[in-house]
Amino acid sequence: MSSLELFQFAAKQFAYISAPLIIFTAIMYSDRIIHELFAIVNKTRKSLPR
Repeated sequence: MSSLELFQFAAKQFAYISAPLIIFTAIMYSDRIIHELFAIVNKTRKSLPR
């Protein structure tokens, strides 16, 4: 029972530590994805004849 409680405590600590990191990386990654999408859109716009 104590080992289970220890595991639950460790899981809570890990969640508290990892949640901000996950959110931060998600924001950074989404920002990069948005930049990539904008670059692709700009390339396709330039390549398309008007």
